[in-house]
Amino acid sequence: MKKHTTGILSSFVLASSLLMVGCDGDTESANVADLTQYTQQGKTYLDQSQFKAAINSANNAIAAYPNHIDGYVILAKTYNKLGQSNQSIEVLNAYKGDKNADYYLLLLESYQRSGKVISANKLIEQHADLLSQNPSQFKLLKAKILLLEDNSKQALLLFKELQTTSGFKSEGLIGEARIAAAQNNKQNALSLLDSALQVDEKNIEGLMLKGFLLMGKGEIENAEKTLSYALTVIPSSDIFTPERIGILRALTSILTSQGRSSEALLYSRILSDEFPTATTINEHYASAQEYYKRKEIAKAKKELYEILKIDAKNNKASTMLGVILYTEGDINGAEKYLSGMIDPEVNTPQLTQIYAMTQLKLNQSNDVLAILDDVIGYENRLDTLTLYTIAAISEGEFDKADIALARIAKLFPDSSQLPLLTSSYITAKTPEQSQQVLDVLAKGLQKNASDFPLQTAYLKKLVELKELDKADQFITELAKSEGSSTQTRLLVANYYLYRNQFLLAEDHFNRIIEESDNDVQAYYGLAQSKQIQQDWKAAFEQYDKIITLYPDQLRAYYGAVVSLKQQQKDPLTVGTYLSNKHKANILALVLADYQYQSNNLTEADQLVKTASNLPVELKDKADQLQQQISNVRIIMAMQEGNYPVARELTLAQLQLTPEQPLFLIRLATIETRSGQYTEADKVLKQIESMLPDNPQVVLLQAQLALAQKDKVKAEQLLKAEWNKSSTEEIALELYNFYKVEDNVKARDLLAKWKEKSPNSVYANLNDGMVLQGEGNNTAAIAAYEKVLSVAPNQVASLNNAAWLYSLSGDPKAEVMAERAYKVAPNNGAVLDTYGWILYQAGKYEQAKPILKKALELMPNDAEIKKHWSLVSEK
Repeated sequence: MKKHTTGILSSFVLASSLLMVGCDGDTESANVADLTQYTQQGKTYLDQSQFKAAINSANNAIAAYPNHIDGYVILAKTYNKLGQSNQSIEVLNAYKGDKNADYYLLLLESYQRSGKVISANKLIEQHADLLSQNPSQFKLLKAKILLLEDNSKQALLLFKELQTTSGFKSEGLIGEARIAAAQNNKQNALSLLDSALQVDEKNIEGLMLKGFLLMGKGEIENAEKTLSYALTVIPSSDIFTPERIGILRALTSILTSQGRSSEALLYSRILSDEFPTATTINEHYASAQEYYKRKEIAKAKKELYEILKIDAKNNKASTMLGVILYTEGDINGAEKYLSGMIDPEVNTPQLTQIYAMTQLKLNQSNDVLAILDDVIGYENRLDTLTLYTIAAISEGEFDKADIALARIAKLFPDSSQLPLLTSSYITAKTPEQSQQVLDVLAKGLQKNASDFPLQTAYLKKLVELKELDKADQFITELAKSEGSSTQTRLLVANYYLYRNQFLLAEDHFNRIIEESDNDVQAYYGLAQSKQIQQDWKAAFEQYDKIITLYPDQLRAYYGAVVSLKQQQKDPLTVGTYLSNKHKANILALVLADYQYQSNNLTEADQLVKTASNLPVELKDKADQLQQQISNVRIIMAMQEGNYPVARELTLAQLQLTPEQPLFLIRLATIETRSGQYTEADKVLKQIESMLPDNPQVVLLQAQLALAQKDKVKAEQLLKAEWNKSSTEEIALELYNFYKVEDNVKARDLLAKWKEKSPNSVYANLNDGMVLQGEGNNTAAIAAYEKVLSVAPNQVASLNNAAWLYSLSGDPKAEVMAERAYKVAPNNGAVLDTYGWILYQAGKYEQAKPILKKALELMPNDAEIKKHWSLVSEK
């Protein structure tokens, strides 16, 4: 779309240098004559369906006369004829001069054609007086917009009125026929269409609808006859219109179904000649859909990437790929392919919500606001209003949240979402107003007493405020309620568990089991109760009972393994203690994960390979675990510099998952580091074909260039990608490059990095280290604290902040050091910091084993040797 806007704006600039402002009337007349010439040509070409010439004439008119409406109108009408209504809207919105009724009617038609109902209704609300100057055309467009809103009752009234209006009878009949067809009253629809075609026998819309309805009824010969006639009455054009394409495709389908392949091939060739890549794209897309249905996701993605090689802006492929990546948890990838493809007015609510949730997960609430700002005042969907409110609250845009909340209150006054969102709003804006939050939730419960999220939010707030008497009372009332949902009853039981009232909790869990068909969560509640009481034998028995009743319950197998381990029994023998109803393949998967968590990677690898014939939802987990095990083994081999073993492990994994980019990336790194540059380049080309325009490819290319001592190329690659995408990985690699090569450039990049990504973990971490190196400890601590506000377990920031706090005797030092120790108990530097801070606090006995272990991990570190020497004397 945007290339046309650019063209128009460029034309404006050109026009400003060409226009001659004359004083005499002859010059002015000549100019007017030129404009008339352009517009008359454009109209003639448009009437003759010579669309390329019409577009050219209209652009010439706009370039020479940017303040005249005529060129814009002709260009917009042409785009509408070609089915490019979004471009029509763009053209019309580019016109900034005086606007008349025809302009607004054309803009309204463009909104209707593109499905932009909210924009259409906004236009009607703002310019109803001008639109009403052409009442019949306005009425027709309003009826069509009502159809888009599924308001067939009101639309039908307007279509009936049009049937008595001169010049609009056929349009009114066709509109009524569409409603009848949507209600599956095909015979009535066909009768109405026959009446419409008696009034206007060459009405393309009527002929096409009749042809498609006849196809649906199985009247193939009549459908062919109708559509063939439609094809003859459509004017010849230099660019295919959507109507011609639709008819040709329908006729191809009809002829193929009749076994008339040679005739069908004729129409197919016509389409192929007009759209040479369309067939290939359609084939790839159909394959992608089929693979997706069969859950062969890697193959589906490969087909979609092939489409995007041919057509980088293909909406369907980008959207499908974005949704797949979202479901895989690749939020950055989803955002990349969905960005620019989502229009909340025309996309399904589900797709809009996926995109909005993607942005929220990326902490890009501002993007959610950006795509919804223009439509939120007219939005009628609770889910979309809810997402917008959440985004506005996250961004602190409370004025925008006010608008959305007011709209929810107006449209959905009794919705349980309203008090939930309002409570979040108050908490974010005025966190001290806890009582107001409670009041809002309590009032919401008066209207929605059985709403589980509201019950949970209210109870959570009471517990948070330590108002346990009120919480007890609330739970007692819920427990007495007749007909409560299983969720609510589980909430009651789990609250008693939280309060360590084990007998009450277990009584409620047992009653749920007796009375409910869906009782597995109650069994888990009983198991958890036994775990909290550290009755591990009873806990194991509960998990065994769950496995007996529900043999596919993965969580129960994990619980059984933990319970057995707590009884000082070998978890690997758990199968001998379980009932014979357990599934060996699921148990193998759980034990493989146990071995993986215990860092017994070879054993984990052997076990996961025995977990075959798993249910579909567990097969994905097994595949992921297999890849995690392989990945860790490969990384360990690389860290040891054992590239032959790392290569062997990577190639073995690629045999299992040949399309998994992660292991191709590992292979490229291995080949680079081991000096196999030609092989590395080959692998890189393979990765690039799978991940076009992915910054990871640039990163690997730069690392290969550095390995080959080509610093210029490495810098060029990284700088170009940084300017293009500003991703964290690229920024970090470029910064590390500059730290070695040019410290001034490193500092400059760090400043720009922080400006672009103020909450970046690595930008602030490196800033802290620079400041620490300069002796500016206060500013360094602030940088580390900023990192920890985003990533609370970031080890380097915890460790460095602890050390700096210790220099000033701040008690935060020990707290930070202990946190770092818990996150990385086998990191020598972390152990040294924590041990030394304990020593300085006089906690010698605590410090000794920690510093001793630090020395074992880093025996050649002079600072650790010194610290151990001092502490060992105590």
